[in-house]
Order: sequence, then C-alpha cells, then structure tokens
Amino acid sequence: MHLATRVPLILSLPSQEHSSSSALVGTADLFPTLCELADVAIPETVQGKSLVPVLEKPEADFREVAYSRFGPRIPGLAVITERYNYT
Repeated sequence: MHLATRVPLILSLPSQEHSSSSALVGTADLFPTLCELADVAIPETVQGKSLVPVLEKPEADFREVAYSRFGPRIPGLAVITERYNYT
C-alpha cells in the first residue's frame, strides 16, 4: 500500500471530547465539513462529504470507497477500501 494514501486526519472541536475513527475519508471532505460546522450552505459543486456524522458517531459508516491521486513525476490513482488499495 502506498504511504501517500494513508495519512492521518486530525480535527479538534472545542465542544467535543477526543475520539478516533477508522472511516475512509479524503481531503475533499474538509471543506463541506467546515461549511456544515459553520452553518454555511455547502455549494452543489463540492465533491466531498461532510464528516459531521463521523464526528458525532465515530463508528458510523461513512463511505465504502475512497479515491486518491498522487504524483507528480509518475501520476498515480488509487481506489481504496477497508481491505484493498488498487493503484
């Protein structure tokens, strides 16, 4: 598995206790999450999903597949599931 597709995502909210989740998420999920937390409408063109359901319930099913791009010298695409990483 490529290390570039396995990076930690740490969010800290002042009103919430510390917890962890193994949900498959991507950096595209940050913007809609911040919009929802700030009570701002999420634009229709945004491709990510808000992480608020995972923040409220860390064991919640969020998504079955995540996608990743990496490169630049040798561009790569990956499809990542709980069990597999197809690059």
